[in-house]
Amino acid sequence: MQWNLKKLWPIIATSMLLATSFTYADINDCATHNLENCLCCLKTNETFNPPGMPLRKNGWDLQVSADALLWQLQEDALVYAIESVTFTLPLGNDRIKQKYNWGLRIGLDYTLPHDNWDVDFSWTHLISSSQGNTTAAQGNALRKSGLVLSSVLVGFTTASANYHNRLERLSLNTGREFFVSKWVTLRPFFGLRSDWLLQRLRASYSGVIADPTINQTSNRKVKWWGIGIESGLNTQWSFCGGFSLYGNVAGAIEYGSIKQIVNEFGTVAYSFVDSYHICRPILDLQLGLGWDYNFCDFHFGLKLGWENHVYLHQSFLYNPGLFISASSGDLTYQGWTLHANLDF
Repeated sequence: MQWNLKKLWPIIATSMLLATSFTYADINDCATHNLENCLCCLKTNETFNPPGMPLRKNGWDLQVSADALLWQLQEDALVYAIESVTFTLPLGNDRIKQKYNWGLRIGLDYTLPHDNWDVDFSWTHLISSSQGNTTAAQGNALRKSGLVLSSVLVGFTTASANYHNRLERLSLNTGREFFVSKWVTLRPFFGLRSDWLLQRLRASYSGVIADPTINQTSNRKVKWWGIGIESGLNTQWSFCGGFSLYGNVAGAIEYGSIKQIVNEFGTVAYSFVDSYHICRPILDLQLGLGWDYNFCDFHFGLKLGWENHVYLHQSFLYNPGLFISASSGDLTYQGWTLHANLDF
């Protein structure tokens, strides 16, 4: 027996050495950031979050989408006339009332074979236009906003205004949609975003109390272009029959240029141009109801929801007489969105 043990000792020692070497090899793989080996060691009981957009065997892993937008624009500084009793303090402001306008958004999403990441590109287009007109009450007068012809000594009897706004947005981001439970998916993402904003206000005034033949026209235009980093989180909360609730949030900070042009025609002829570069923050919120249906090798989805998009400090009204900007105001878009997508 002792002789047999003496013969087995070298074999036992060799086996222990080999086992130890293999163990240290795995540890060294993790220490040298060999990620694939580490994932095999760490992946236990399938704890990794499964993808929410699985790759299809015979598909192109593409998603095309189209959105119909019915949005309303709001802005703090769209006052075109101030009504007051002659030579006294103002009684109220006349603002351009905004209405809902139609727009569109088109998207293309490709799911990568690496860990089911996806790359999403979207383009948003919206043109808003509205107008307003007012007539001063008997014994009152209308004054222009700003300082050009805004003295209480100069009052008009009628005023009208037309406002035009154009929004163009491009977004390119990457993210991954995954399940965190049987009925809830998340998609964190980050990427680049660019916005173009054109705002134009044309206002006309007539019927000066001292001389009814005097007219005045004011044209104001602001152009903004910015590009920056965007990041956010999309969530989907599913229940029965393919229906779900979704809530999304995103934010961006864009560095861009602002150019403002003011032209006055009539009794007072005046022009003013200002341009500068600055960063502007943007906040996006979405909430709504969705429905998904799978057929053959395709997936079809519908969503109806409400969206808010806040462009902070984008108030465009300028006081050229003081050479200061009313930058405390915000530009917002809000309204209904009908979304449809097809995966193939």
